[in-house]
Amino acid sequence: MIWQAIEDILSNWQNLASSELRPLVTVWNEQAERLRASGEFKVFMERLRREIAIETGIIERLYNIDK
Repeated sequence: MIWQAIEDILSNWQNLASSELRPLVTVWNEQAERLRASGEFKVFMERLRREIAIETGIIERLYNIDK
């Protein structure tokens, strides 16, 4: 594939959205709220923060961890 410059976005970019997008966002938000209320979301976020902190420490060469 030959390199091509990125073109500016069309002025009518909103017309590109699927009509199914709004209902999908509604379902996504409902499920996200259900997870937040259940406590599972908090556990997930704690694990994610820990994982990111470890990976950041490895990148910054604060320590080495063998998998």
